[in-house]
Amino acid sequence: MKNKGFTLIEILAVIMILGIIALIAIPSYTAYVNSTRRSAYFTNVKSYIESAKSGLYQREYGPLPEEGEAIIIPAKNIKLEREDTVYKSPFAMYDDQYTYIVVVARVTTGAAPSIVYDYYATFLDRSSYGINNVASTRLEKKSIQRITDLTSIVSIGDIMNGRSLSYNGITYVTCPGGDVNNPYHPLCES
Repeated sequence: MKNKGFTLIEILAVIMILGIIALIAIPSYTAYVNSTRRSAYFTNVKSYIESAKSGLYQREYGPLPEEGEAIIIPAKNIKLEREDTVYKSPFAMYDDQYTYIVVVARVTTGAAPSIVYDYYATFLDRSSYGINNVASTRLEKKSIQRITDLTSIVSIGDIMNGRSLSYNGITYVTCPGGDVNNPYHPLCES
């Protein structure tokens, strides 16, 4: 009499083969998903920076900063071109205290000096992915990383309470009674 079915050895062999395939495929798939999420995060941050530039010139955040001044624009206050855009990263919701763009005004050197604006982004989501104080000109996909040391990130609350920020060798501090959308000066006038 002939039995129809699989032997225990055949079933174990199939299970081992599937296990080996899973050991190879799962890490590759996870790396692919994280890479795709980082690319989307990068695109989101670039959109926020471009919208902040547009809003700055339209005076949505108050007067343009003068030489040696900086302003902080919380990301939640930035109007994106696409109204359906959700205020979250591909990993999780953004953390309002650690998600902002700093605009620093500086004067160019040369025959016709003029004021230019440098943009620095700090974005952190609730799953600890983000960027910390990266110049828009240096922003790249590999800038998006898991941030494990939150003490290295300055929150908006810290800034309002007098913690300083440094850009291009200039330290900016908040002046007493400052508002998050008002200019931050290298030296407060008393």
